[in-house]
Amino acid sequence: MSTAPEQASKPSGNWSRLLLNKVVIVTGAGGAIGSAIAYGCVLHGAHVIVADINKKAADKVVRKIINENETKKECVMATELDVSDEQAIQNAIKTIVDKWNTVDVLVNTAAIFTFGSVENASAEA
Repeated sequence: MSTAPEQASKPSGNWSRLLLNKVVIVTGAGGAIGSAIAYGCVLHGAHVIVADINKKAADKVVRKIINENETKKECVMATELDVSDEQAIQNAIKTIVDKWNTVDVLVNTAAIFTFGSVENASAEA
């Protein structure tokens, strides 16, 4: 089952060029919300890094985007990224900057879910 929208409308109006040629990192992009955001950013002309701790999930999202719009294959890439690992973040940023010279937007949808009350949650959780 795809998490990207099946029928996306074409960008229009004043907002349609907001992301044009911007470099966007979407963390947690292997999941439903992150993949939909990544898909929308690509449709709006952004260069998108589909980042997820699960590389296979990130690759699947990229394949889906490319399969639906072959012209976007140079505008999207997958990377494995554990956002709790500072060195992994630095490595990912270096790879992205080497390819596209900058990072313009970060959309963080990566999350760790713990069960229990918020009052008992620690910063490490």
